[in-house]
Amino acid sequence: MLAERAEDDESTSPRQHRPWSLWLLLLAIVPLAIPAFYSRIHPTLAGVPFFVWYQMLAVLFGGVVTGIVYLLRGTEKKLATVRGDRSRRDEGRQ
Repeated sequence: MLAERAEDDESTSPRQHRPWSLWLLLLAIVPLAIPAFYSRIHPTLAGVPFFVWYQMLAVLFGGVVTGIVYLLRGTEKKLATVRGDRSRRDEGRQ
């Protein structure tokens, strides 16, 4: 009984629903979609042209952003699973 009440509190919490989190992926995609941002040689970093180290940083940054979005959306997926399990239990009671 208490466990069900705790699940209800979690599922109705407005903090758990984060539709905006997918928009964070644009932070990683847009800078790579516009080559004018990185299509040059200078400045170099330890002899490596800007184009190359910009791409390497973009991959690392994209991984960090994707991880953050995964963590933010993972809570929603867990709640959806809990809700689905609860509805199946309710169907079994009828």
